Amino acid sequence: MKNIIINTVLFVTVMLVALLVVDALFIQYEKRFLKQNIYEVDGTYNLHSLHYNDTTVTAKKPAGEFRALSLGDSFTEGITRYEYSYTQVIAKTVNDHYSDHQFRAVNVGESATGLMDYQKAYRYWSERIDHDQCVSR
Repeated sequence: MKNIIINTVLFVTVMLVALLVVDALFIQYEKRFLKQNIYEVDGTYNLHSLHYNDTTVTAKKPAGEFRALSLGDSFTEGITRYEYSYTQVIAKTVNDHYSDHQFRAVNVGESATGLMDYQKAYRYWSERIDHDQCVSR
């Protein structure tokens, strides 16, 4: 009976240490390879690497830029190349007609989403990216 208890304690201890080592290794992997795709050191989000139909965007809005977050479903996300997405067509049209300010539409649309997902996405992105307006389609 004593051997069973000792073996059980040793097994649990070894498993706990192994889990802690694997967790520490994964944290290092995450810092090195995963987090850099989400938030760069210089304050830039790489939206394309997060599977949004957009490029990179700085967390802080540049002076003279009017920025809108574009939330929505698969129509907002778009299946076309970034340059031809509706958010970029709107931004190009506005920028061609009004040269005193720069307009930037940040496309954070996701396929197959509903109202609750829009609210969650807005809460997430509005805390991270400076913006003037939020548009939902």
